[in-house]
Amino acid sequence: MEVGMGGRLDATNVIPDTSILVSAVTAVDLDHQAFLGGSVDAIAREKAGISRKGRPLVLGPQKHQEVLGEVEKVVAESRGELIFAHPAVPRTWDESVDGPLPNAVPLGSASFQGPSPQPVEIPMPCFSAPLRALLPLPGEHQLVNMGLACEVISTILTHPSCNDTRTNLRLSERVTVASIIKGIRSTVWPGRLSFHTISLPDPLLETPRELTVLVDGAHNPSSSATLSSYVSDMLLSIEKRGPQHPTSRPRIISITFILALSHSPPKTPLQTLQPLFPLRFTPSESTRVKLRVALLRFTPPEGMPWVTSESPSILAGVVSSLLGNADADDIWCAPENAVPGLGLAHLKDALQWAAAKQDEDLVSEEGEGFVVLAGSLYLVADLYRLMREDLGRS
Repeated sequence: MEVGMGGRLDATNVIPDTSILVSAVTAVDLDHQAFLGGSVDAIAREKAGISRKGRPLVLGPQKHQEVLGEVEKVVAESRGELIFAHPAVPRTWDESVDGPLPNAVPLGSASFQGPSPQPVEIPMPCFSAPLRALLPLPGEHQLVNMGLACEVISTILTHPSCNDTRTNLRLSERVTVASIIKGIRSTVWPGRLSFHTISLPDPLLETPRELTVLVDGAHNPSSSATLSSYVSDMLLSIEKRGPQHPTSRPRIISITFILALSHSPPKTPLQTLQPLFPLRFTPSESTRVKLRVALLRFTPPEGMPWVTSESPSILAGVVSSLLGNADADDIWCAPENAVPGLGLAHLKDALQWAAAKQDEDLVSEEGEGFVVLAGSLYLVADLYRLMREDLGRS
């Protein structure tokens, strides 16, 4: 079960202690301050409130050191036991274990399905040798998430408090190295650094435009920093791969961000977007990055009137200040109105604008292009709704 928000006062905390094997807390950062507290240590206390008497709580790696002390205190008060998780580590591709290394596919190709899985390794106390697997989820933060999940499994298979359940369910027989490797390899996480190819109808063309979209719900400073790091690494890998048809002119990488943010003070748009812009990538002389940003509102979620979008014009002002020398033509703003039925229409307009600008960049130039859609899981939901109802998708 996943906690909805916080932990101490969350509805999932009505489940009795005897029904809980293990609890886990991921990285704690500033989010939902209006409900959980204005500081990281206050939020950590709320999240650690899922700790149960006589049961282990697994804590993932933290970037804020004050989290450790607060979680230790809460777990001790609940008479639980604190266990620390460690990230999986990347390793080199081993064809004897992983099979043939997939060929890199350019972003604009119709066969592009996203990056190759990450070969990783992690020691698990429940097994005699480190586990080696292919992790299909991109990004360094997924090494941390995988480490937390593996520590939860290892705890269930070894901790004395889990003895009865482990015996009754024959977990030691059923949860094996092979089953865990298969589970890791089969993992999908829509809306978290997930790639999609979208077909956009164009009345002037016989065939629709194909647009590669990287979707991520990054909605706070921490997740924006993670997205920024991944996009920068992605640009670097594109640059290293080199052009398919080398020319004397710089190669273009065309990237358009489509963003919408929730209005959720005291968190500000500047705090959320500052880790994202400008990108932490310095192109070489042989590469030129063309960056654009589209700003809009998401569809208001039904039955949740307290969830509203930030004004596109306010977001545009923040983006302009962060990018400094951005041309006015490189920032697109949806109309200010927030009529519920227009969310998908504005998103479709933003995608069409991004596709048209990418065509301008690449029509006579060697290069690749893609779109990053981020800032809110409600915007991600709009995209998936649009893909399901209207657009070609993959």
